[in-house]
Amino acid sequence: MSAFPAGARAMQGSLFVYAPGRQAFVSGTLATKACVLLGGLGDGLLACPYAPPLAEALETLGYACMQPVLRSSYAQFGFGSLDRDVEDLDALLGCEAFASVEEIFLVGHSTGSQICAHYATQGKTTKKLRVCLQAGVSDRETDSEKEVVRRSPILTRAQWQVDNKKGAEFLPRECHWAPMTAQRYLDLHDINGADDYFSSDFEADELARRFAAFGRRGVGGFVAYSGKDEYAPPSVDKVKLVKKLCAACATGNAARVAGLVVPGAPHNCGGAEEVFVAACVAFLTDGVIAESCFDTRK
Repeated sequence: MSAFPAGARAMQGSLFVYAPGRQAFVSGTLATKACVLLGGLGDGLLACPYAPPLAEALETLGYACMQPVLRSSYAQFGFGSLDRDVEDLDALLGCEAFASVEEIFLVGHSTGSQICAHYATQGKTTKKLRVCLQAGVSDRETDSEKEVVRRSPILTRAQWQVDNKKGAEFLPRECHWAPMTAQRYLDLHDINGADDYFSSDFEADELARRFAAFGRRGVGGFVAYSGKDEYAPPSVDKVKLVKKLCAACATGNAARVAGLVVPGAPHNCGGAEEVFVAACVAFLTDGVIAESCFDTRK
């Protein structure tokens, strides 16, 4: 009899230390394939409702499911960076537990998508790599017009701190809901900030530069945008953006690249888990992704 309440989001597995002060939870048998789930800002373990069904579906394909706690997990993202996230992933994928793993499927939710994209560019692994960018909404495009006005002087202050070699110092508490340094604020909210991967106003050539590593390193990419993402502004044409992102990933010698706007899905795909999970399975098995608006295997 299960010890978990009915309807609870729960998984069973093992917890281990992959680097000093950093842990990861693994479900399934870790052999030659691993799926690594990465949440967004403020997230940690079990970041999205699709985590348990995705792990269960991928286990039938031979994938163990890994959920690492990074140094930027939970409320620690405000004093981290994508470069540091890449260091943590390199430590995870290079630890003894991954010695036999040959294929990695990185699944990033929200800002976790930025971590995945950055890892495709900076990561050291030589293993076969495929990534899913789920709900990769631009942080600088998420706010209302009122919030954009409020944010303007904060950007000015953050830039002043960086210019005066104080980028690692924290901004005043009222600037953000979590503790945040000036540099991290610029990374997330400034045009061409380090985290600015998914803004809809980028031209095709700008996106191609950001995602050039996919083709250079032969990385497969699956872009999954939520049809009713509450963080995406109404002005964003989701299908158009997904096509642009897929085209950027597909330049060069990239492996399979596919895109999907998940019908009716909110930011975390709650209520649309089955569609998203089925699309991930199809992507990994060269199957047909329903409603796909871009697919290099067509």
